[in-house]
Amino acid sequence: MKKSDREIDWSASAEDICRIIRSSDTQPGALANITFLDNNIQLTETYRVYGALIEQDRSGVLGQMLSAYKPGSVIGKKQGALLVKSGDNGGVWITCLKNKKKLSIKLPAVSAISPTLASEIADLGSLSSYSQVWLRHSGQVCYVHFDFYNGAMDCNQADHLKEVLSQVAKMSHVRVVVLMGGERFFSTGIHLCRIEASSDPVLEAWHNINKIDDVILEMSKMTDKLVVAALQGNAGAGGAMLAAAADIVVSHPGVLLTPSYQNMNLYGSEYWTYFFPKRVGKEKADEIMYSNPEPILAEHAQELGIVDHVIGKNKMDFYEKLPNFIDDLTTDRTTEDIITTKKHTRNKDWFQVISSHRDKELKLMWRCFNSPFFHRERQKFVCKLTDKEYDELNMKPPALSKI
Repeated sequence: MKKSDREIDWSASAEDICRIIRSSDTQPGALANITFLDNNIQLTETYRVYGALIEQDRSGVLGQMLSAYKPGSVIGKKQGALLVKSGDNGGVWITCLKNKKKLSIKLPAVSAISPTLASEIADLGSLSSYSQVWLRHSGQVCYVHFDFYNGAMDCNQADHLKEVLSQVAKMSHVRVVVLMGGERFFSTGIHLCRIEASSDPVLEAWHNINKIDDVILEMSKMTDKLVVAALQGNAGAGGAMLAAAADIVVSHPGVLLTPSYQNMNLYGSEYWTYFFPKRVGKEKADEIMYSNPEPILAEHAQELGIVDHVIGKNKMDFYEKLPNFIDDLTTDRTTEDIITTKKHTRNKDWFQVISSHRDKELKLMWRCFNSPFFHRERQKFVCKLTDKEYDELNMKPPALSKI
């Protein structure tokens, strides 16, 4: 793909703009000039842009706002993303940005611009239907979608997901909760780019892992519902363990799972020391996590017990067959047995047990977050550096943190 093919012309339609941005994900990213309004003065800056979605609503107040701006102008913000006007009087949500400087970090769009610029941008809130977390209902089934860029979940996103799950838990008519994740990635755990960009990466990582643990704790409290993890896309590290904590895991054959945290020299959390051995056994869990931490295709994961059902021949077949599979679960005897067991076993003592697992995991994770190896591997990953490039740049790890 030529460089000129990656340059965004905002006079094009929202659909064409999204197509160009998608074709450049995840590297190097499409190049775009974005216009901001700073103290009533127009300011245009150049960024690499990622994770584009079309704004579906062009009516009402939002439609009037779109009509009032020139293509390429920022209309508003929501949940860390920026809405930019396209040439067809539509809008494109940009999830992530990266500036053109060397070693710049790909961040949620609002976090990638200056705080001054961000404060001038209108928060669209309920004016737009855009959301990184949304629900879809079908009878007794609630599908929970959480589509975070590349599957990484930062503190704010984890808080949002936890809040939504808490709302779902109170829905008495819901019998089956289906965690859908995103289309490309189910989940990949902590947000390494946000951690790297933080003024205190150790503390940010600590908060991030605790927030994701809170999401899984919220899942585990759904004792009157069957919780299903439906893997549309790959799952890695904490994302794989989030799936493992569900009552049932389903996938299509093309999904890759990478349960191990070894690439970042992390022990891992997400209650993995409780839920993962329940699925594969203690010995196999240790093998997957330490001695053979390789990606696992869904069908092999099914043989190991990580995945319960592989549905369909491919992703499209999975989408076609999943609704009927889930609907059958609402009346299946197995579902009743699982819910009954959870109601009887997930008492105060059970929650104390998983709390002790979490405490042990987090104690070891704190040490890992303070290790030079984690900082080196994180910086290499975030900045896309080889070992040689990293050493030549002589990058320094941050100072150690204290709680």
